[in-house]
Amino acid sequence: MKMIKRILLATDLGKRSGEVLAQGGDLATQLGAELHVVLVVAHLGDYVNEILHVVSHESDAEALERVVPELEERIASACVDAGIASQVQTQRVLYGPHPHELILAHAEEVQAELILLGSHGQSAIAEMVVGSVAHKVVIHARTPVMLVPI
Repeated sequence: MKMIKRILLATDLGKRSGEVLAQGGDLATQLGAELHVVLVVAHLGDYVNEILHVVSHESDAEALERVVPELEERIASACVDAGIASQVQTQRVLYGPHPHELILAHAEEVQAELILLGSHGQSAIAEMVVGSVAHKVVIHARTPVMLVPI
């Protein structure tokens, strides 16, 4: 079995993301592995409204430029809250319409041997209708994927 030296943890910083971050930190410690954390953003609208307190009519590129620094601070804060800040090698915000593709591309970029995600455990019907980022990552990943139920 291949040694796991790098873990990519992808999050949306949802309500229970702290649990996933803590699990990632524990696992990285047990394995002696690097931990890379990414915040994956598929739709800017909610973040723009919340962070800038306006309904933005900017292009996504303009809005992203204004919102990314705040999102980076949120990743850092979440890592501190989960007690893993000292373990995190890299933190990034990834934006695009297909989150699973962003996660898989970044996993290759950092040469992750394991991808760690939280999974909401949608019903089969909901997953068929709207899909699931976690499910798509599992289906298309070239490396092992660990799902943390949230």
